[in-house]
Formats: sequence, C-alpha cells, structure tokens
Amino acid sequence: MLGIVKWIFRNKSKAPPEQTEPENQAAQTPPEPPFPYDRHLRLQHDLNVTDRSKHIEDLDAHETDGKIINYLWIDSKKFKGHQNALCSLPFKLLDKAIENAKRYPEHKFKLWIDYEMTDETSLYLIASHLYIQGITNIEIENLRDIPSYDQCSFFSHDSDYTKSIWARVDTARLLVLQHCLETTKAAQVFYSDFDIDDVGVNRDDVQDILSNHGFVIGHAEASTILENQYFGIGRNDNHNFLQKVIRKTVREISDFASNGWNSMKKAVAKINEDTNHQTSDETFSVPIGPPTGHVIKRIPAYIDIGINEEERYSHRL
Repeated sequence: MLGIVKWIFRNKSKAPPEQTEPENQAAQTPPEPPFPYDRHLRLQHDLNVTDRSKHIEDLDAHETDGKIINYLWIDSKKFKGHQNALCSLPFKLLDKAIENAKRYPEHKFKLWIDYEMTDETSLYLIASHLYIQGITNIEIENLRDIPSYDQCSFFSHDSDYTKSIWARVDTARLLVLQHCLETTKAAQVFYSDFDIDDVGVNRDDVQDILSNHGFVIGHAEASTILENQYFGIGRNDNHNFLQKVIRKTVREISDFASNGWNSMKKAVAKINEDTNHQTSDETFSVPIGPPTGHVIKRIPAYIDIGINEEERYSHRL
C-alpha cells in the first residue's frame, strides 16, 4: 500500500506530458499503471472517473439465491485530499466490508459513494485496496447513478439539508435498497452499516422474518430498540414497508429537518396498528448490531502512511 501512495504522489507532482500525434500514427497508448484497475471502478489512467452506464443488471451466475448487501459512504462535505489524508473513506471501515465479502463469497456486495463529494484519488485508493485484498464480489457504485438520489433536494450542494449528514444518510440507504430492487434480479437486498461485524444474511432468524414478512430490521444485541443500521428487503414485502418508510422519511426531513430513525419507527408502528397489534417491533427485528457507543478500533498504519487522518473517523456512517 505504501508503494501505491508513493506512486500517486510521484505522478501527481509531475506535469502532464505534452500530447503529440506521431506522423501517420494514432495517438500513443498511455503506459500501464503499476497494477490492473479494479473491474468494478472504471478509472482512466489520469485518475478521471468515467460515467457508469445505466442498465438493468443481471445477477452473476454464482449468485444462486440472489442476495445483494449494500454499504454506503457520503462525506459530510466535499473531500479534497491533502498531505495528511489521501482517502475520504476510512480504511478501517472498508476492511469491515471486506471481512463480510470474504465471509459470504457467494453474494454480491455494493459500496455506494457520492462521487461528487469525494475525489479521484480516494476512489483510486479504495479500488486498489479491494484489488490487493483479492476481493471480486464488492462493486463500487456511484450514488449519483440513482435517479431518485441525484434528483433529490437533500443531496444538492446548495441545499440546507447538506448541513445534516444523518438526514442524507438515512434517506440514501433507503433509496439504495429501492434502486437495487428495481434494477436487479436480486431476491433479497440488504443495507448494513460498516460497524456490524457479521451481516448475517444467511441466518435462520433473518431468513424466517424475510420469508414471513418481506422485511427485517436490526437492533443491538443488548437491546430491542429498532435501529436503521441494518435492513433486509425481499420481493415479498407484503406490508409495503420500504415505500412507507421512504415516504415518511422524505416528508419528515422536509417538514421537520429530522433524521430517518423516527420515520422508520413510525412506519413499523403503523404496520403494527394495521395488524391490530398482532405484530410488534420484535416481530420484524433481529439482534445484529453492536452496542451503543461502539467504535471500530483504529488502525494506526493507515494514519501513519497518510491514507486517512484520525479526525476523519468522526465522519463515519
């Protein structure tokens, strides 16, 4: 990894070579980078990000039961790398996603990032870290490729909502789930915060609730209070939970500048009311989250070599 950092500094410090067209020849092909680019992040040799095509995505052949697990990173403000930190996403968080991708190699993982809020070097380093770790089942995705995200006023740079990172995050995670259901053939889609050690998508209790109700929510292992740090949605969402919680979240953030936790709680309460309280919060939830106040242990090496700076950890999602 230190070699990657040195390569980036060395190449960023050089003036770009003057482009010349040899007589009767096509433009020269740029030299190969020190390692192949990650297949899931289309980066040009000069580190400029290309546009991702919009398409209906077929599941990979190895995905027999069609699960997609989503992670999310949105910077609280536009990140521009500097001498103390090259990457906006703390690698200690990325490593948790990698652990789960290795734990469930048969499933597809997506890491959603708002490309307009980060820089090309951060994207390059994230893709490089996945490549070095030998990860092939994590795809890096641009949140701006989700129309409902890109067109939502919460995510406009000149909107007052940019002052509330939690309002944006709580909305974005729901839009990611909706987008995956609409544009893939996945039978089940999940969202997880980075600090959940094991996303548990194959657990019996998770699958039982999804089979019976079409959605599952996580709570801390030492508590029964619902948390929006973990969601699973199936195509049999007979309570229409996802659409209800999206509508409530957007409305409450618009009207009250709230975050999305209350909206999620109200959506579940309405379902319990509609069933004459034959269901309860516990009906739809599993113990999967870390205890309140849990912080992922820092990795000094990532700070020492300049990948992240310690202050950036306060922006974790």
